[in-house]
Amino acid sequence: MTRIPSLKAYPIIGSIGELNFKECLFEQLTDRTYDLGDSFRFKLFHKDVLVVSELESFKEVIVKKRNTFLKGSTLNEIKHINKGRPSILDADGESWQKLRSELIQFFTPKILEGLYSIANNRLEKQLPLFGEKACVRDVEVLMGKLALSITSEFFIEHDFKISKEEITNPKAECDSFYYFQKFLIAELTKRMNYGPLWKYLPTISNLRFSKFIKEGKDFVRQKVEKGTENYTLITYLKDQWVDTESIIGQIYGLVGASFESTAVSLTWALYFLAQNQKLQQDLYEELKNYDLKDTKSFIDNELLQTYVDETLRLRPAFPILFREACEDAQINQDEKVIDVKKGTIVFTLLGKILNNKKVWGSDHNEFNPQRFNNLTNEQKKSYIPYSTGTRTCLGREMANIEVKIILAHLIKNFVVTPACDLSLVKPKQKFVFSSDRAIDLEFTRR
Repeated sequence: MTRIPSLKAYPIIGSIGELNFKECLFEQLTDRTYDLGDSFRFKLFHKDVLVVSELESFKEVIVKKRNTFLKGSTLNEIKHINKGRPSILDADGESWQKLRSELIQFFTPKILEGLYSIANNRLEKQLPLFGEKACVRDVEVLMGKLALSITSEFFIEHDFKISKEEITNPKAECDSFYYFQKFLIAELTKRMNYGPLWKYLPTISNLRFSKFIKEGKDFVRQKVEKGTENYTLITYLKDQWVDTESIIGQIYGLVGASFESTAVSLTWALYFLAQNQKLQQDLYEELKNYDLKDTKSFIDNELLQTYVDETLRLRPAFPILFREACEDAQINQDEKVIDVKKGTIVFTLLGKILNNKKVWGSDHNEFNPQRFNNLTNEQKKSYIPYSTGTRTCLGREMANIEVKIILAHLIKNFVVTPACDLSLVKPKQKFVFSSDRAIDLEFTRR
């Protein structure tokens, strides 16, 4: 590790004085790469942290040496909630491989076709709630509810309802399943960021957390024990002879991660759409003659796909993937070798790989879907918004389908315009790559 640059470290607190944790950590680390290179290190208190932002180093950490660089303490809180049972989000090694093999057959094209009708039926009920014109405050909240209504029906057959008031008011009362998922994600983010001792502090949120966990588990347990009429994730896992408590753990992770990532992807897609009326009109012209109930007919539309691809390039749901070295190791980068001590936390900047000027050109920061019509080989290799290899996101196709179906329905039915100053909005990593302030948009029926 001494062979690469480092941020200035102070006694006891490490490099905390060099970073502003109120600002977007990903943006700060990316900015440092322009001065320090593709790899550098810093310290968080006594912990060594290594930052890598080059494709081959990313692959070494996340894929090739996945049994050396583990998720470790960064996601231990999920295992704690599941009473020691690993979920697909926090598992490593053989445990992760076993869970992945159990789950991967659920995300086959044949099963995912069931998502088409669920998404279309949900949107047919929900989009009329927009009326002729709706000013949506904090679009990410509404996109989260739309995504969760589809995901929760597909996974556990939960009839998630959205009221008319929720369309324009992000603080309106809503389905308790949404509160549970959002609170769970917020608290897990705190506990991962603030350290393992946070959960022992007598805060109001910690007291609520225990209550929410119990209620949420009881809710899912009832679903599992009762069973579902249609083929769901519950049905699938039961067929695999997975025990009830383990099914609950898998559902926790998969529902939370999938709806939250879909919500931010949709929010950023609409953010870019509201700023480019010509592109919005081009997409409308492409989609206006499609019967959106016939999802297969438009799901592979080239312009829609490139639009989603470019959104994910600039705003991947998880721009930093965290790992921890379980033993002394080495990472090869270009012509140098980086020594990594056991216990080192590794930040892999996936978002930098997707937006590297050397790879994507001088317009790398510009929103330009047309670039996907003529990618170079290096760009094709570097386009990995869902990670890569055996670590590719299980729900990749599901997320892609959801985003495109919801986006297609919104584009075909509404003109989207800004309802706030979008030039002030900046990305900020929370649990996912969200924004530093609410994005308000106006939807006017065509």
